[in-house]
Amino acid sequence: MKKLLTGLLLAGVFFSGIAYAKKVTVCTGYKVSAKEILDCNGDLNDYISIVKLYHKGWTLKTSIPGGNKFILVFEKND
Repeated sequence: MKKLLTGLLLAGVFFSGIAYAKKVTVCTGYKVSAKEILDCNGDLNDYISIVKLYHKGWTLKTSIPGGNKFILVFEKND
């Protein structure tokens, strides 16, 4: 009985993690504006604008200014 309950608990934890799985993409660009094309890598490999990312369900999590480029991290719940 104890093994069964432990197995069910572990299965519940595993499947709840799948339900909240997230995708992450890192985009870089020289200028940051709504329609500026960014180079994105990660779960989304594309050249795309911030507006199109939002339309596809991506959310901006953080931005990192560095040198002459900006790095933006986007997240999407799946």
